[in-house]
Amino acid sequence: MFGTDWNNKPLSELTARIVIAHHGRFRVELPALQGAAREVYACHRQRDFARLAPLPGLLFRLGDELERHMRREELTIFPAITALERAAEREEPVVGNRCAGSLISATLSEHDDILDLLAEARQMTGNYEPPPNADQPYRVLLHRFEALDRDLNLHIVLENDSIFSRALSLARRR
Repeated sequence: MFGTDWNNKPLSELTARIVIAHHGRFRVELPALQGAAREVYACHRQRDFARLAPLPGLLFRLGDELERHMRREELTIFPAITALERAAEREEPVVGNRCAGSLISATLSEHDDILDLLAEARQMTGNYEPPPNADQPYRVLLHRFEALDRDLNLHIVLENDSIFSRALSLARRR
């Protein structure tokens, strides 16, 4: 994904890439992480209560936030962006371009909320660094959570910088 210049790709291709490569991964990985967090907490709560007690709840909040966010993008925002792009290609006026702008602004705010949850996770886990007494499942949990954090950050940068900025520019021109 890093070797591709996403700014030159059609927005419809970018949004499809987001749904397939990122949303699909999040829908698989988050429930797995939630289950792993429950198991690690059950095994280590006596030794590492302060670190582990809030982790399952944070993962569930992140999962709920992401599911609502992804559903809204897939059903509302991405189709609006595709319509903006198609109208611009045909040099036609776009119905609802102001609506697309307000949807994107709301989504940018949701991204901030997701980034705040990830910052909380990094703080809570010491930047995903396992404690000395961590067994393999505990280490794997933190490693997978860190990978999810990186992927979410990449996802948000791609949406904010490559998709939404271009879509807002199209909406202003129409």
